[in-house]
Amino acid sequence: MSNMRWYHLASITFKEALRDRVFNLVGLFSLVLMAGAFLAGNLSAGSEAKVVRDMALAFIQILLLLVGILLGSQGIHRDIERRTIFLVLSKPIRRGEYLLGKLLGIGTVLLALGAAMTMAFVAIHGLLGGFVPLHLLPAIPLMLVEATVFTAMALLFSSLTSPTLGLAYCLGLFLVGHTTSTIHTFTQQTGTPEAVRWFGEFMLRVVPNLEVLDVKNQVVYGDPLRWQDALWAGGYGLAWTFLFLGLATLSILRREV
Repeated sequence: MSNMRWYHLASITFKEALRDRVFNLVGLFSLVLMAGAFLAGNLSAGSEAKVVRDMALAFIQILLLLVGILLGSQGIHRDIERRTIFLVLSKPIRRGEYLLGKLLGIGTVLLALGAAMTMAFVAIHGLLGGFVPLHLLPAIPLMLVEATVFTAMALLFSSLTSPTLGLAYCLGLFLVGHTTSTIHTFTQQTGTPEAVRWFGEFMLRVVPNLEVLDVKNQVVYGDPLRWQDALWAGGYGLAWTFLFLGLATLSILRREV
């Protein structure tokens, strides 16, 4: 399997995102941060930097997820509509390579977008309240991993259904994935019926536990993330990413493309 084929497909996907003006979101992000800091300054003097920290991490997470889901949901259908998928797959390239190229291309977009928003965050925070506390920054790579999980998930749904339904399924799994731990804890309480306890265990194992990747509240309140926890969370997210990518490959193999 040639790495150059992966690179070529990833490069095409990245250039398509540039044509869609994805990076205009960095400007929107900066404007929202500055507006939030201005409002906070009017309400409570000296709180601008804290508001910027809270808003920055929340908006970075939301924008990365939305970009990953939207690009993943539209990726395969756009290629089918433009008939470029037939040209690509007529060459000596496997379906898995095609999907991996898509994932790497969108992942590169997410990485560049995350880096740009992080630099904007650091710059605006510096203007308002000095350097960004270093213990905040490890939350951002885990946000990138979470967005990559949803990109692979969106590619899977894109191979099965329409972009609109795929988007709806991803948003539904986002809500469920961020409540899995709560559901599990609730169902394992003493006196809970066995069927309910089994349901909680089932949910924990078949649905991604996204709370593992969401550490922004932990770091914002001054609790540094241990590197062992960060590595485990990153590996957990990447495992789900490749699982969804594998399922997407099996799905596209069944289609006449």
